[in-house]
Amino acid sequence: MKKKIFGILKIFVGVILMFLCVGVVTVTAKDLEVSSGELTGNGYFIDNEQSLDYEPAYRRTTDQSHHILLVNGEIAFCLEPGVRINDTQSANTSDKVLHSNEMMSEIDFERMAWISYFGYNSPYVNHTDLKYYDATQDLVWHTVYPELGIYWYTGESDDVDYWKNHDTNDVKGAIQEIENLITEAKKAPNISAPSKNITVGEVVTFSGDYSTDKYKVTLSSATDATIVSQDSSGLSIRVNTTNPVQVTVTKVFKGANDINSVVYNDAQYQDLISLGLNIPKISKTITLNAIGGNIQIVKTSSKASGLLGDSTLKGAVYTVKYSGDAKYADFELVTDDKGIATTIGTVHEGLLPVGTYTIKEKTPSKGYLLDTKTYTVTITDSNYSTVQRVNSLEELIEAKIQIVKVEASGKTGILKPEANKVFKLYPLFGDDQDKEVATLTTDSDGFAITGNIPYGKYVLRQVEPFGTSEAIGPITIEINDSSNGKTLKYVLANAPYSARLKVIKLDKDTGEVITRGTAKFKIKWLQDENGEDINEYITQVVTLSTGKKKTLEYFETDEDGILITPESLKPGKYQLEEIEAPDGYELNEEVIEFVIAPNQEGIEVDDEYGMLLTIEVTNEKKPEEPENPPTFDNTSYLIIGALLTVSMGVVAYINLRKTHE
Repeated sequence: MKKKIFGILKIFVGVILMFLCVGVVTVTAKDLEVSSGELTGNGYFIDNEQSLDYEPAYRRTTDQSHHILLVNGEIAFCLEPGVRINDTQSANTSDKVLHSNEMMSEIDFERMAWISYFGYNSPYVNHTDLKYYDATQDLVWHTVYPELGIYWYTGESDDVDYWKNHDTNDVKGAIQEIENLITEAKKAPNISAPSKNITVGEVVTFSGDYSTDKYKVTLSSATDATIVSQDSSGLSIRVNTTNPVQVTVTKVFKGANDINSVVYNDAQYQDLISLGLNIPKISKTITLNAIGGNIQIVKTSSKASGLLGDSTLKGAVYTVKYSGDAKYADFELVTDDKGIATTIGTVHEGLLPVGTYTIKEKTPSKGYLLDTKTYTVTITDSNYSTVQRVNSLEELIEAKIQIVKVEASGKTGILKPEANKVFKLYPLFGDDQDKEVATLTTDSDGFAITGNIPYGKYVLRQVEPFGTSEAIGPITIEINDSSNGKTLKYVLANAPYSARLKVIKLDKDTGEVITRGTAKFKIKWLQDENGEDINEYITQVVTLSTGKKKTLEYFETDEDGILITPESLKPGKYQLEEIEAPDGYELNEEVIEFVIAPNQEGIEVDDEYGMLLTIEVTNEKKPEEPENPPTFDNTSYLIIGALLTVSMGVVAYINLRKTHE
């Protein structure tokens, strides 16, 4: 019978199809089955008292009553226009399943979900007016039977022409409104990848309304990119690396769910449908590809040519700090054997985001001073493809070497300068250690000095002794990190070696010599020249003005703040201990070790004292103590009290005398 009615409806295109409904009647529908789940129960419909004649044209009753179908408490719609709803008879056993062929192929369930979302009782827009139920019913019919014509929902007359011209319920307008909402909803989000290059750290902004109640934005990686802001004014995303980032913008349909439409099937009577809200995701995905920059540090020596000593440009460590908008951790670059440090070929290649970088040397390479300058480079969206270069001119560590050649007598202690003694300096590093670095020839006072000699270890050999004195054996000299700009002085003597100790007391804060009071020291001999342990405090004997001799167990500074030992110290290792500080100063508890040895740096020839090793020792001033108020003991208080008592008695007696007079 369904097929016959459907054929008649095709012929009567434009004819009104209606249900005549006035009251609510409960029908037993326990044999109905649904498209999913185990839902069974009661079917509700509204009908009027008169019987339906099942012609292809129907109209409302004069009171304009409205029909709404409910199944299992859910709003439902007819799937078959012109077919009676069964209110008395259960479905046949053979039809207890959904239409598996013809009917199911006719139903577009995705379309039904869209109709449900924007139709009657829409969760998106206020469509509670009953005209939207009629409009939704119309859209359901036309979805299943696209060949059907136009429906009119009108009034009293039986005249079809009257119905065509008197549409009392604006269903057509409601239908068009729902269709427009569906069309707009199906459009993909309006987002496109930027046309220009993006650099790492750049914030990309998409204009438009991206409110979170309208769009959900997801990123393929939470570390490679960050959502900076998302609101009605736009969407901003910061790209943190050069890894491709997929940005997916999905429309948010409030109230939508994963519940599908349910079809209630009957073999002879009306098939019904309750509409689900399982609408498809409407989204768009774009890919952001960022480009980063690179930095290069070029380290060059301040000495362009000549001997560079045992130095190298390799191994200098630079700290690079980023100060732009993106998050990029500090990192280090290390120079190669050409003095170049670069992000190219490292984990940072092409990753440096737009912004400013400060570069500072953390550790110098061997043989060079630490570069204290701070270098700055800026990577922009216009220069990122060019490596940003920093040129660092490095100061080579250099020192001069001065010798004094003397011939000394171990018995008399007389130092006799030796002129025209020739010494040559050779490197103890590299492949050509026989190559002469410098030649020193002593003058009439026995002095000779080199120009600047670069960092490294060297050996000094006397090559032309001249005269009767024996030649000095090879001397190893090292120019190290602490030697820069200094003149390393060596006294070369033939006699058994010894030297006096000179101590100068200095104020630690001002650097001035302390002349107030005296400081006392003890000197401990730790090892002899052969490295044998001695560990004894030395004593020295002096002759007083009276002719008597005195043994000194400690040594004092004079009024000039200077101490010079009366006698020379033998070769070996010593330590200096301060046992009493000058007036107003804290005791310096530091134990200072020193060495008396041939060619020891710091030993010079003094015209009066001969060989002399000078050491400077500093002291800190004591903090000033606040003045304390006078204090009184118990006896003082008793005396003061007694005096006050006597004074008060005398005053009272005088006043009494005056009264009687």
